Amino acid sequence: MGRAKTELKCLSTEKDRKGRFKIRIKGLERKMKKFSDKCEVSEACLIVYEEGSNTAPMIWPKDSTKVRSLIKKYEAQKNVRPPKIFDLQDFFEHKKTSVEAETLKARKCIYSVKYPTSDLNIQSLDLEQLRMFIGILDNKIGACAERINMLKNSQKVESNFNFGHTVDRYNCHSINDAT
Repeated sequence: MGRAKTELKCLSTEKDRKGRFKIRIKGLERKMKKFSDKCEVSEACLIVYEEGSNTAPMIWPKDSTKVRSLIKKYEAQKNVRPPKIFDLQDFFEHKKTSVEAETLKARKCIYSVKYPTSDLNIQSLDLEQLRMFIGILDNKIGACAERINMLKNSQKVESNFNFGHTVDRYNCHSINDAT
């Protein structure tokens, strides 16, 4: 069974309202003490202003220096940049960077296996082996130089082709315009 509906109405006299307000303040203060004790909250603060009164507000804890220090900490924390909210886009960016880092690490490992540098001990090679090694390096350098020249020439040919194509196109327009 449910209980009967209670009617909420304002207290009629000022004296009753102030008395009820003080009782509720004491209850709120007790709850703050329990909260800070049970939840092991080291820093908690309660400030209550009485309506229409010019008196000082009720504070908990009673030590006003603690309350002021808590307010200063709050103000300082409020001025600091708020923590970044980690949404779905941030999640995927984080995943992407972690995958890229793993890929880079794997590539470095593959390159170290594919192109070893520390395994070859040049100082232990005799004169004939050193000459063969120098010949291999010279061949590789020559192949690289040929490839560079080929790429440069192909770029020149493409640019000449594009230039000639645009010139021909303009010449066609001028011939058609003249007739």
